[in-house]
Amino acid sequence: MESTSTNLLSLISILLRWRKPILLFTLFTSFAAVVVTLLMPDFYAAEAKFLAISPEQSRPENLFGGSEQIRYYGGEEDIDRLLIIAESNVIIDQIVDSFKLYKHYNINPSSPKAHFKVRKKFSSYYEVEKTDRDAISLNIEDKNPVLAAKMVQYAGFLIDEKAKKLIKDGYSKMIHSLNSGIAEKQFEIKILSDSLSKTRQKFSLFNTKTQSEIISEQFDVVKSEYIRTNAKLSNLKTGGNIPKDTIQYIEAEAEGLKAELDTLEKRVSMLNEGQLTLNELEVRYFSYIEQISQEKQRLKLLYSAQNANIPALLEMENAEIPLIKSRPKRALIVLGATLGAFLISIFLVILLDQYKDINWKELMHD
Repeated sequence: MESTSTNLLSLISILLRWRKPILLFTLFTSFAAVVVTLLMPDFYAAEAKFLAISPEQSRPENLFGGSEQIRYYGGEEDIDRLLIIAESNVIIDQIVDSFKLYKHYNINPSSPKAHFKVRKKFSSYYEVEKTDRDAISLNIEDKNPVLAAKMVQYAGFLIDEKAKKLIKDGYSKMIHSLNSGIAEKQFEIKILSDSLSKTRQKFSLFNTKTQSEIISEQFDVVKSEYIRTNAKLSNLKTGGNIPKDTIQYIEAEAEGLKAELDTLEKRVSMLNEGQLTLNELEVRYFSYIEQISQEKQRLKLLYSAQNANIPALLEMENAEIPLIKSRPKRALIVLGATLGAFLISIFLVILLDQYKDINWKELMHD
């Protein structure tokens, strides 16, 4: 306990002996900090807050009430996508060009690293982040409060436009793909139409249903007549006393019916073969027509979605012109510098007092 008290008294004794240097150093540092902070320019921070809008709202099937469960606000992925857009060089470069920030930051645009320097300078004043309530906070600092507010408003507009463009570009690719698919199917339809025409000419098919009915009726009639004629001929041959020329006439009639029957059988066979081919071609033909009809309907929805002006950001708080500076915090700087100088001076005087008896010259020579 005695040792601790002795050490404390020794420390107080050292500080009292060096009180003037400590006080002078602390006051000088405090005064210097005041001067430096007074020379520092004031910066004003303008802020706006946004909510991410779900891209589901712009989907074609949702534009006309196709879904009952549409998310109005975006989720984590949507917020992250907007943050990536906000921090991209595309947005930064547009702000730099629109507000002539090369001149504003006194950067020579013709210097080799001017583009890099102006981006770095602006990025040090530009902050975009997700809040703990899933909003997007966009903050820009500048010496000019009016300019800071204008840049925040413009940045929000650019982010919204870029996000909408990305969605519309996706629809453009889908539209291009659908148009290509429709063109290919229309080409296939033309080929199928030519094949249908050639098939009809080859098999003499013009109205398959009517032709099939007529040929079937003819075939039944000729077949019945042929059976009757053969039966009649058979009876005449067994009956006797029938003139030879009569039998020859009936035989010729039977042969004619047989030839007509064979012709009709061939026509039925050709009709069946042609109808099978024709049906296959017609199925493909009308299938392509149905697909084109559906794809054209889909195309109309995609065009509607592409032309719909649904925002990606919903502004919760617009960027007002800041009236209170954001930095420098002069009182805190001066207070911190003063406290730091006081502590450093104490450390130095203790160090000097502890090693005051050392002959530094002699030590250096040794």
